[in-house]
Amino acid sequence: MSNTKLETIQFHNQQLIVLNHENKPYIAMKPVCENIGLDWAAQLY
Repeated sequence: MSNTKLETIQFHNQQLIVLNHENKPYIAMKPVCENIGLDWAAQLY
């Protein structure tokens, strides 16, 4: 049985989706950067 689930968390008054795999959270960084006002393209390099 897989120990993976999707969860929704609040971050800077917006909802983000977190993949929780074996009690370790994984999150897409693009929405985090956008929520705190960073330019996503500038974070790639």
